[in-house]
Amino acid sequence: MTALGQTIRQALDQDNIDLILPALLEAAVYVLAAEAADGGEDFLLVPSPDNKPCLTAATDAGLLGPALDAAPENLLVQMEGIDLLGLAEEDYEIMLVFQGGSHCLTRAVIDRWFATYGDRLYAEDEDGDED
Repeated sequence: MTALGQTIRQALDQDNIDLILPALLEAAVYVLAAEAADGGEDFLLVPSPDNKPCLTAATDAGLLGPALDAAPENLLVQMEGIDLLGLAEEDYEIMLVFQGGSHCLTRAVIDRWFATYGDRLYAEDEDGDED
C-alpha cells in the first residue's frame, strides 16, 4: 500500500480526516481522464456519494485498471495531489481509491481544511521552506 493509502486508512481508523489532505498535497496520484478534442485531457467526473461532481484519483495506477478496461478510450494522468486539488472546482469532490477501499473527500472537508490550515501552507511557500 502506498504512503497516501496508509494515511487514508489511518485517518479513517482514527476518525481524523484532517490527516488526508497534507499527505495528498505531497503524493503522486493517477486521475481518470479522457482525451479532449484538442489533444489535451478532459478529467472525468462521476457522481459522488452525495451526487456531486467528483474527480477520481488513485494512489496506484493499477487500482483504476477496471475503469480503463470498461472504457478503453479513457486514460490516466499522473500528477501531484496539489495539482489535483487545483482541478477540483468549488463544487467538485474527490474520490481517492487506495488498496482495499476508497474515500470521498467532500467539498466541505476540503474547504474546512484549507480554511483551518491553508495559511500554514502558504506561509511555508513564502518563507522558502517548501516549494
